[in-house]
Amino acid sequence: MKYTNIFFLQGEEAKEALNILDKKGHVATFNFLQEWNYGESEIEENNTEGFTPWGSGDRLYRNGNFVMSYNFGMGYIGLTEIVES
Repeated sequence: MKYTNIFFLQGEEAKEALNILDKKGHVATFNFLQEWNYGESEIEENNTEGFTPWGSGDRLYRNGNFVMSYNFGMGYIGLTEIVES
């Protein structure tokens, strides 16, 4: 698979997005994060079977080819686009 890593926020940078997620849910957070998707990210490819750019302990929300991954305990959130499966 090929992925485009839109961005990854952690710590203080992730607080606003995680707060929106906690209070308003997945759709509101996804829309908030899409504001920073300028379509200029590098495509990453990994041929290792089972590889994904998110961790096994992350929670996921998928909207089309976009995957929002987050972990409240670790304090991070990311947005990835699947560009080829």
